[in-house]
Amino acid sequence: GLFELFVKGGSAIWIGKYLLDMDRSSFVLMGLPLLTLAGNNWSVFFRFGGGRGVAVAMGALFALAYREFIVFAVVAYGLWLLFKSGGISILIAILMLPFWSLLFGEPPAITWFCVGLLFLVTLKRLFPNWLSLPEGVPWRVTLWNRLIRDRDCADRDEWSARRPTVGD
Repeated sequence: GLFELFVKGGSAIWIGKYLLDMDRSSFVLMGLPLLTLAGNNWSVFFRFGGGRGVAVAMGALFALAYREFIVFAVVAYGLWLLFKSGGISILIAILMLPFWSLLFGEPPAITWFCVGLLFLVTLKRLFPNWLSLPEGVPWRVTLWNRLIRDRDCADRDEWSARRPTVGD
């Protein structure tokens, strides 16, 4: 987890800021961690599969906009205590990032960076590792479950008990 946060997520920003002397509000500096996040989520080494990207996104956020990171962590943890669901907690906390960025008066590049994080993490939730939609379940229901629950079905126990099939 620490590797995901600090090396994958934060290193592109720290290298850009401290070694290349890039401005914190540079759109180029924003693009580097977004590319890293996309590479984590859709790695060519895993046939365009990969992780969820939340840890990488949070590492980049920590390195670039620590106030937004702190608010994200507090909101996500508070919502997890309330709902006992990591999926909904992370989703709401990520949805709020661009608004917090605007509220804190961040440069436009950082607000757009927060929008990019939201887009890439949400896209990965909706289309995880090229999984096809489950048979017999309407596509709207599956996409809703993926977005809100971060899984393909409503029942947590059913999702936990599933077994990989040949070809997965």
